[in-house]
Amino acid sequence: MSATAAASAGDSAEMKLRDLDRVLSRLLATGGLMILLMWLVIDVVVDDSEYAGWWVSGHGALAASFLVMAIAPPRLLTVRVLDHAWVLIPVLGIFLQLTAFIAESRPRASGLPADYQIWQVTWMLTAVYLCFLALRIAQSRAASRSIQLIRVALLGGAFALAPALGVWWEYRELPLALASHTIVQFTNSVFPVLLLLFRTRVISYFAVQERWRARAEAASAAKARLVEERELARLAHDTVLGTLNSAALWFRGDTVTLPAPVVEMAREALHALDARADDESTAQPLSTVAQTIVSTAAQLGVEDVVVDCDNRSTTVPGPAASAVGDAVSEAVRNSLRHAPGAAPRIVASLSPDRIEVTVEDDGPGFDLAAVPLDRMGVRESIVRRMIDVPGGDALIESAPDRFTRVHLTWQHPIDVADEHTRTSSRHAEGAS
Repeated sequence: MSATAAASAGDSAEMKLRDLDRVLSRLLATGGLMILLMWLVIDVVVDDSEYAGWWVSGHGALAASFLVMAIAPPRLLTVRVLDHAWVLIPVLGIFLQLTAFIAESRPRASGLPADYQIWQVTWMLTAVYLCFLALRIAQSRAASRSIQLIRVALLGGAFALAPALGVWWEYRELPLALASHTIVQFTNSVFPVLLLLFRTRVISYFAVQERWRARAEAASAAKARLVEERELARLAHDTVLGTLNSAALWFRGDTVTLPAPVVEMAREALHALDARADDESTAQPLSTVAQTIVSTAAQLGVEDVVVDCDNRSTTVPGPAASAVGDAVSEAVRNSLRHAPGAAPRIVASLSPDRIEVTVEDDGPGFDLAAVPLDRMGVRESIVRRMIDVPGGDALIESAPDRFTRVHLTWQHPIDVADEHTRTSSRHAEGAS
């Protein structure tokens, strides 16, 4: 994989990671908003508030921050905004937790409050605050993953002591009941640790995914170049070399007099070289495919031609039409070249979803396995040409001293997929 591809894969993975952090932030903000609204509705709206106005207003600002983070569009919830929110929201939240008992409208002499609901509700937000700070620590990438986990665990321990510190600051005592709440607060450290581990696993998945995507793109580009090179080689073999071979047969001494068919072949070869890209990029009507087969047969002197064409106005992909026409032309030329006394026969059946063409003769035949690998005629100009087209295939049958048959097929790729699906379903049903 090149440096450019690696950089592109890294940028794509980074973008996916930003989207992941944004989604995690939205989920955390939604959870924090639900917890906070539950307390505000029950203890502030329904009942008479026992807390100072500044403290309730602080939680209102906290709820507004959660709401904005949960519903803000991505263009507003940028990385810079998230970096600040991941710090400011926990700072505000932990300040409100430390001052919870100070903000109570309760005489100091009355002692510790019997209702610990304020502890249970507001301190449930500690897990949300720790997860925000964990995302900020992970985003900084200033330390290894192990150091990040240690930092989050230490923050969790410090946050767990905040309730006890608030009680002691206001009442100068630590009741035994506070111990159970403090232990629960320590368990909040588990959530940010799990979040970091999950994020690490997702980062690894993103990296592997991007590497495979880059490799697939490189392989696809290489395959496209190879197909293009093969097509140019076939075109040179089928048109240029075919024309030169025909011209060589008519060379006599210093004077060359070419008959009209050879001149026409040269003209068509030049036309094919000029118009190749345009022909393959445009869908072709079935009537054009049928006409190509008929004109090829007429040009090469084949009289036995049967073409059955359904719905002539329906189009087929340009590459499929070109591949069928060129493969038929090459098959007929091979027949005329290697079986001079045999009369080739062409039978074609054309429909919008499937094309079948058979070119056969009763000539001497040949052994396909004995054909040298560097020969272009059969392997590249017929078989490989058809296979390179989605849905295309070619089958060569030949028996020495008996016959040679070239069977070309093209089936719409969608129909091929449906057929594979039906075949797999039948096999599954038979296995069950």
